[in-house]
Amino acid sequence: MSGLKDLWVYIRSPFFPESKEPVSWETVPILGKILLTNFGLSIGAYMLAQGLFDVTGTKGPSQSSELMPSFNVGRLFLIAIALPFLEELFFRSWLRRRWGVKYIFPWTAILSIWLLAAFLQVQIPPLLIGTTAIALIALQLWMSGNSEADGAIYVDRVFPFAFWTSALVFALLHLSNYEVDEIGMLGIIVVLPQFISGIVYGYIMARYGFWTSFICHGVWNGSLVLLSLTLP
Repeated sequence: MSGLKDLWVYIRSPFFPESKEPVSWETVPILGKILLTNFGLSIGAYMLAQGLFDVTGTKGPSQSSELMPSFNVGRLFLIAIALPFLEELFFRSWLRRRWGVKYIFPWTAILSIWLLAAFLQVQIPPLLIGTTAIALIALQLWMSGNSEADGAIYVDRVFPFAFWTSALVFALLHLSNYEVDEIGMLGIIVVLPQFISGIVYGYIMARYGFWTSFICHGVWNGSLVLLSLTLP
């Protein structure tokens, strides 16, 4: 249970990873336990969402398309390899770089707000968007002019927010799997499983690096595809 304990300790207080743990065959069972825990929590989150829909008498949003309308090697490659690679690259790889936390995180934080507003069909005034962009550019110019020590302090302070934001944006983008006009405030809970997965992959990224996180993500997606083929 050491891997699960370490996962719990880390997500309670995420910190910038100065180095990564070596990956060996002894690491495989640890990662397996983490992925199985992710599976159990994701199932629980799905059941919770369905329960809340039933209790409140709310119709949950329907999927915009089937994940695998028909099985073929091309779709399996897309879901198990291409998408995990791109998602780990854009959502989490920058968590292992101080420059990534300094310069990518502020934009990612704003992106989460814009995505949420878009899916809730809330109009953001163009003036506010422009003002926010200018403020972010000014912040990054200010950071680039500071000393390396000041930059390291900034990264250490904001890293927990960067960690949680990366998981949030990862989940919010999965709202595109559903009919947008059916997404309401309660409907957002349909991506709670993706939020949990984003946390797990963020931990794996921090502890073991990009390639381990990518492989785990690909195994997860591929397993779900194969599991869906066995269901009626």
